[in-house]
Amino acid sequence: EFLLGDRGGQILLLIDEAGSLDKRFFLGDGHASLFETWMNQLRTTEFLRTKIAIYPNTYSDILIETRYGDQVDLSDDVSDDIGYSQFEKRTYSLVNKYISNIGYPELKVNDLFEVEADGKEDSLEQVVYASGGNMRRLVQILDQSFSAALFDVATPARVTVKHVIDALNKESHS
Repeated sequence: EFLLGDRGGQILLLIDEAGSLDKRFFLGDGHASLFETWMNQLRTTEFLRTKIAIYPNTYSDILIETRYGDQVDLSDDVSDDIGYSQFEKRTYSLVNKYISNIGYPELKVNDLFEVEADGKEDSLEQVVYASGGNMRRLVQILDQSFSAALFDVATPARVTVKHVIDALNKESHS
């Protein structure tokens, strides 16, 4: 508070992997859990905003009230058109922001992935479907696909459908 209070600053606190904590941290025996107590303390400060990444239907999903921070759904149903479209937009946004943040704002998704017109094979489409709509899985497949492209002796200019399939095959055999 002393560092930020008089300057009008704020801290954005991102909590990821909350589900990896021991489940006793989330469950209170007849009283508020340690997690709920901690979140109540954070939410009452004027200079902190919280975002918590949790996965639905897990014991870390006890804070369903928005008073504890912004809810961010990390999954979509990619088997229907609306869910696929929403998840695809998030995927494009994620890749574009990553590229921009590492110092290449002029590059876009189609500079790194084979993203073709309708009716053609699209490597990013394969990644989206293979992720099953789970953001954590999406990031893993993106990483593995980049690795497959990196180790391709033909050194392609972009990640192809073959690289995505190779990454998925390698993972399924491990």
